[in-house]
Amino acid sequence: MSANLLWIFIKIVLPLMPIVINFIFIKIMGSDKEWYQILTGGELFIFSTTISASAIGVTFFKVV
Repeated sequence: MSANLLWIFIKIVLPLMPIVINFIFIKIMGSDKEWYQILTGGELFIFSTTISASAIGVTFFKVV
């Protein structure tokens, strides 16, 4: 697996999985929640923290 593909998987796909799983779970259960109500659990905060930490690491510490 190339380094870029691994970076995309670890830094983008995995942090977004809680949002996707919640969306699928709500659709399976037949709930009538809106899309913005799915994000109230803080999953988007986890995603933004992961992306921010990666950007800081690359910028200041030259971590690839």
